[in-house]
Amino acid sequence: MVERCHHSLMSSLCSKLAGSGLGLRDDQACSSAKVVYGSFLVLPGMYLDAPEFPLEIFKSRIHSVLQSFSAPPNHNVRATAPAVFASLKTATHVFVRKDSTTSPLRLLYRGLYLALQKDVKYFTLQLGARADKFSRDRLKPVFSTEVIVPQVPSTRGHPRQAPPDCSSPPAAPPWV
Repeated sequence: MVERCHHSLMSSLCSKLAGSGLGLRDDQACSSAKVVYGSFLVLPGMYLDAPEFPLEIFKSRIHSVLQSFSAPPNHNVRATAPAVFASLKTATHVFVRKDSTTSPLRLLYRGLYLALQKDVKYFTLQLGARADKFSRDRLKPVFSTEVIVPQVPSTRGHPRQAPPDCSSPPAAPPWV
């Protein structure tokens, strides 16, 4: 029974060697790998008779190597304070940054508004006929040597329609 097992093992090993080009050819004194590559191929470790490494020693070595590694330091991301202009304290007119996603080449700031009141964190700006508060983080001072005319904000929604003119008769539909 041992011989049968040994014979099947040797025949499978020889077939693997012959299939991989490592076996010797009958008509030549070298293997096909030596002819093609110019040197013998190196066999993987499963074909070699090397004693197995004891499991406990392997575990202890792996454990000691893993203990030598340390975790990377924590990456604390600190929120950077937005840039606040020093000249904002003395500015009379400011721009307001749009805090929405915009497409490229769009203006990031709107307006040219008059600063009515300046608090520590908020500025009160004149937007047309009304006043509104904005955080100073969103403001940018206006630097101009010319006379500054405050901008009137655009109206929102649909434009108002003029009342219909009752002096002329209604026009006929185009399909008539």
